[in-house]
Amino acid sequence: MKDHPLSVAALGLASVLICNGAHAAAFFDIELGAPFSMRECVAGDFGTFDRPINVCTTTREKTVHPWGSVTHSVHLVGSADQRGINEIFVTEYKDVVVKMRAVTYGEPSQGQVLLDLITKFGPPTTGARVPVEDAFRARYVKIVANWNKPGFTVKFRGTADSRNDGEIIVSTKQALEESRAGDAWRAKNRPSKM
Repeated sequence: MKDHPLSVAALGLASVLICNGAHAAAFFDIELGAPFSMRECVAGDFGTFDRPINVCTTTREKTVHPWGSVTHSVHLVGSADQRGINEIFVTEYKDVVVKMRAVTYGEPSQGQVLLDLITKFGPPTTGARVPVEDAFRARYVKIVANWNKPGFTVKFRGTADSRNDGEIIVSTKQALEESRAGDAWRAKNRPSKM
């Protein structure tokens, strides 16, 4: 949000999830419910890790879907984000951002991501810690937390111990409409079985 400059590295994830009256939420200065607008990455943005985090997008990583949505890949360049986020996938539908998805990397960061989200949004509307055993018999605790807010939802999926990745999804109700449009297009264009 233009009138709230943020230092992601210094303030952490909770500071970059912003709510205001004009738009439901912003995530790394990308606003839900507003048209997607971000500067394009240039060659000098990559390979430099000694400066503050900046965000940019690359047009080669923009996907235009036949049902009318566009997916943008947004890169965090500069110093590594302290929550392990280095890329955000932004879905735009009917000319506004309806969903943002960020993958969080790093075992020690998963608990902190959850704490940052709780700090910003309060206790989750629903949440659970579930013991899981995978196909290789590795055991870990899966964290699921959801926040239902006016105009948008936040979902966090992560782990509490031995795994090292999670994801944050921030979406509007229009994201469901976009998803249904994609499903309908795929069903209509599925190759027929002979």
